Amino acid sequence: MCNEFFTKKETLLYTAYETLGIPIMIIRDQGKLSCIPEDFPLNPLFPNVKDFINNTDLLTEQFSLIETDYSEKFVSISFEHHLEKGWLIIGPTVYPEPKSIAIEQLLSHLQKKYLLDEMEDYYLSLPVIDRSILLKSSNLIFYLLFHEQINLHQQLSIIDKDINGEKMPKHIQYIDQKRQNASFHHDPLLERKCYQFIEDGNTSEVIPYFKAFTSRPDFEHAILSTRSELRNQQNLTIALVTQATRAAIRGGVHPEIAYSLGDAFIQQSEGMTTPDRVIKLKEEIMYEFASKVAKSKKLQYTKVISQCQAHIYKHLYDKELGLEKLADDMQINKKYLSNLFKKEVGISISSYIQKVKVDEAKKLMFYSNYTLIQICSLLNFSDQSYFTKIFKKHTKMTPRQFLQKPLI
Repeated sequence: MCNEFFTKKETLLYTAYETLGIPIMIIRDQGKLSCIPEDFPLNPLFPNVKDFINNTDLLTEQFSLIETDYSEKFVSISFEHHLEKGWLIIGPTVYPEPKSIAIEQLLSHLQKKYLLDEMEDYYLSLPVIDRSILLKSSNLIFYLLFHEQINLHQQLSIIDKDINGEKMPKHIQYIDQKRQNASFHHDPLLERKCYQFIEDGNTSEVIPYFKAFTSRPDFEHAILSTRSELRNQQNLTIALVTQATRAAIRGGVHPEIAYSLGDAFIQQSEGMTTPDRVIKLKEEIMYEFASKVAKSKKLQYTKVISQCQAHIYKHLYDKELGLEKLADDMQINKKYLSNLFKKEVGISISSYIQKVKVDEAKKLMFYSNYTLIQICSLLNFSDQSYFTKIFKKHTKMTPRQFLQKPLI
């Protein structure tokens, strides 16, 4: 009876996952485990989901908000249905998103620094959701499953007491102490856009955006040292260099060149004697990494093709953007330009323009308030159906599927 009940509810739970973006587990008393989605996000420190469960305090006797030693947040709700007991586990989620330097410090402590890339990918795959939304989402999922509501106000009161120290687990105490000495970026998407400019090799916009972002009234860096402001800024520079280095590598810079540049900037930062000089150095770091990407992109192709690509980026929002217009603007024979572009880049000019427009559409989805219809119009697609077709061709998913993905 219980198996039939959960089978009938599975479609509903998948809908909840696709809508809310939060993974869901059902653990039954006899050890049967159901995960939604099937490729459940698993902490790389553990070989499988069951091992992770056995090494954390997820299976509680009441409604609980749980934070692991690795900053993941879960809601655990015990249930009894058709004579079978079990747990509904909502999560993992994170809030705020862990910084690279914190992940490195954790893995260094565990002597597992070789897992750095996997851990960063894991954290980026998790939905970034604050406590209030996680609790409300959990209440909704529980209601969909059992047609019962949790007394959320009462449970919030219980959890607040735990967090205020009356019976807070040791691992939550440890993380809470760390947070007393740290504040975080309020909008990780805007921060990611800074590094997107590096990845794109956009030297003209990276500094103005970085300055505007860091001067926002709601912007605060994590405090990575209480010893002195100079040491704090130097630690923040290490974190920035780590992100900038990876963005440059994604943009096409050879890893050895990117890492060498990063090491040089860190050494330069360590030799500075005032926080203001270190803060100013950050702008130079952002520009130099973006510049390296720009130069790398130019070196890949002949001057003609580099100019053609630059022209496409510059006129991306123009209505008439195609082979004929490019050849006319650049005063080059149309057939010669077409053949040369295909030979060097590997795809036709029309496919390349589509790809660049799709990349631009993805940024607009993340960083603007435009609707899909507006984005379609801005980038001069004939209609939304055609836009969806081209988007799926280059990303293997529809625009709406892309928007429903957890932030990465």
